[in-house]
Formats: sequence, C-alpha cells, structure tokens
Amino acid sequence: MDIWNRETLRSLRVKMGLTQSEVARRLGVSVRTLRRWERDASKVPFHHALEIAVLFRAPLQRIFWGPEARFRDEFKLFEEEE
Repeated sequence: MDIWNRETLRSLRVKMGLTQSEVARRLGVSVRTLRRWERDASKVPFHHALEIAVLFRAPLQRIFWGPEARFRDEFKLFEEEE
C-alpha cells in the first residue's frame, strides 16, 4: 500500500455498494485483475484509471495519489530549484 493516505479503490467500491464482480464487469477486466489493483499488487493502466474515476465519480488524484499529492509535487519542485 502506498504510504500516502488516499481513498482506496476498495473503499470507494464498498461505499458505492458494488461487488468486485460488478466493478470488474463495468471496467471490462477480470475479478482477479481488480483484486490486484485493490491490493496494489499491479499497476492500473491509465485508460482504466480514467474509467475508474468516472465510475466512482472521484478525481484521479484522490484515488491514486491521495490528497497530499499536490503538496508532494510542490515540495519536489521546491527541492529541485535549490
């Protein structure tokens, strides 16, 4: 699991009352693939990330990078300027 506090795919799915089978079917992937994504055992292809954001009505940043992403990017830029 990523060290950044984010709303995980699993938590979003559960909040919407969807099963892994339902989400996998809507995304056109296997349940096994979805399970891997939920566990961070494999990377989510960008085109599926966009579909996930639409399905869960949540910004990509919140799902995949967490609320600290903006701060983390700004801090990284600040470090590079030195």
